[in-house]
Amino acid sequence: MNNPIYRYVIEDKTHVPPFNEPASQLTIGLKPLSIHHEDLFSALFPQGMLLGRPLERREDFASIREAAIVYRDNLWFDQEFITYFLDEARRMKRACRAAFPADDKAFRTYTLPLTTHLEKARDAQGSPIYLIDLWYLPDGFDPNPTPVVVPSDAKEKGFYSVPDFMSMEQGDLTHFLPMRAAVSIESWVHVYFASVIFGTFTRASRFDDRVANHNFFSLRLLWRAILEMKQVLSSSTAVKVGRGTVIHPTAVITGPA
Repeated sequence: MNNPIYRYVIEDKTHVPPFNEPASQLTIGLKPLSIHHEDLFSALFPQGMLLGRPLERREDFASIREAAIVYRDNLWFDQEFITYFLDEARRMKRACRAAFPADDKAFRTYTLPLTTHLEKARDAQGSPIYLIDLWYLPDGFDPNPTPVVVPSDAKEKGFYSVPDFMSMEQGDLTHFLPMRAAVSIESWVHVYFASVIFGTFTRASRFDDRVANHNFFSLRLLWRAILEMKQVLSSSTAVKVGRGTVIHPTAVITGPA
């Protein structure tokens, strides 16, 4: 039987302006950040995790002796990001800390600005990276964790049309939409980036990529639309309704949601 893994949370009680609440209590997308973390780790560890004592600062987890995941509670990351990080860390079989490339367009545009909790460093090849407050400790505390650099693999896309005069000489108004995303929530700008750019827009981008690159999924999408007598993007394959959700019968859903 595998030994249980602990989850330690560094509590950041700094209030995020203008909401006057800590980041863990803010709604990112559709749920509070703390609930987002709970749901992610419940999905990744269906056998359960043990919750360690709350930590007030980064230095407090030096006493950890058991296998653990440690993160700051104002750090938002999606399932793709944490899955990539944990897979690489387990493969390396050593203490690891998450990082992203300094030249990654998505992270440089949305994660880096207005952030104070990132640390500059260099990877094994000497390339500049930024360390974030997310650790995997298979054997307890290690003062020298190995950086696991998580690329966003972002694609530049635009999901709306704007008049030419709005873009002027800067080209089209587009966003860098990642396959893996993380951002430290320290201002209202980060709430917007995590909820909209890394949330709604990125889910739509990944859906588009899946339709374009997986023929079987495209056929299933078309077949479901035919059975339901709906437009393709209004079918149940494209539109997911959450458990307990009540939608007014007059509502018309015209695209992925």
